Amino acid sequence: MLIALYTEYQKDIPIMGSITSELIGLDQAQFNFVLSKLNDAGLITNIKVHYTKTTAYPLIVYHNVSLTPLGIAFVEEKLGINPYEDGEEKSKSRK
Repeated sequence: MLIALYTEYQKDIPIMGSITSELIGLDQAQFNFVLSKLNDAGLITNIKVHYTKTTAYPLIVYHNVSLTPLGIAFVEEKLGINPYEDGEEKSKSRK
């Protein structure tokens, strides 16, 4: 999921809400759990968690999510991405 968020984040006009549970291949509860863990680890920011009595999992609003500098560095290190490429180059190399 972090790679999908990273790839979207590199676009000129990212639409972070386009990264969905279906795209990642997780059910909604798993998707929300992973977003929460990435947020807790300091790799992403700007998620909002809402707890309700009608669902077994928290509802997470993530359309304004962004990667933290730590999250960007983590992905670039793991994938061997040159941190000095521009966003378009980084995005193309991950497709």
